[in-house]
Amino acid sequence: METNKALLKNEEAADVDVHLYRSMIGSLMYLTASIPDIMFVVCACARFQVTLKTSHLHAVKRIFRYLKCHPKLGLWGDKHIEIRHHFIRDSYEKRLIQVIKIHTDHNVADLLTKAFDVSRFQYLIASIGMLNL
Repeated sequence: METNKALLKNEEAADVDVHLYRSMIGSLMYLTASIPDIMFVVCACARFQVTLKTSHLHAVKRIFRYLKCHPKLGLWGDKHIEIRHHFIRDSYEKRLIQVIKIHTDHNVADLLTKAFDVSRFQYLIASIGMLNL
């Protein structure tokens, strides 16, 4: 998603087939489980399922083009992620570890909630271990 261009209601633009748009959004929402870097833009597009116009459809098509250009980009999980999660929770409850604030420059969770320029985006996906095979 372009950082300087927001998705807005565009009353003058032509209408789009609602069923096509909703099925595209549904497919993208399914993919966000393994490709979390598209979460922000998919949710932004999903807000326009009632009053959608051609500009919204173009944004969704752009997401699909991104996915087509990066077919092997995604999270590679370990079968032991739940064990690690429980270990961390137990360690926190026993006060063996502490939770500290992370400066926004190093906050990889922003990848799921904001739009970034290309260099910042590449830094964040590398930080969370996403691979482009």
